[in-house]
Amino acid sequence: MIETQHLEAHHRGKPALHDVRVQGGQDLTAIIGPSGAGNSTLLRAIDGLIPYSGGQILLQGQASGRPQSKQLQRQQKHVGTAYSGRMRQ
Repeated sequence: MIETQHLEAHHRGKPALHDVRVQGGQDLTAIIGPSGAGNSTLLRAIDGLIPYSGGQILLQGQASGRPQSKQLQRQQKHVGTAYSGRMRQ
């Protein structure tokens, strides 16, 4: 299960996520929304691809480590992400 509590993150120096709370299911969780709403930023924070500035991410009930931590690397084995839409070059 994936859960975020009061998550905050920035994208290109601008606030992108503010006080985000998500509680995902056991097997499959989808995050959908309009372009520019912070969907990809949320997924990248959960994946550990970008740092988050506040709040916390729980994976399987355990607090996620910050990017590059051994704890996060172990937890990432349980998370898969598929991005859709047009890719920038």
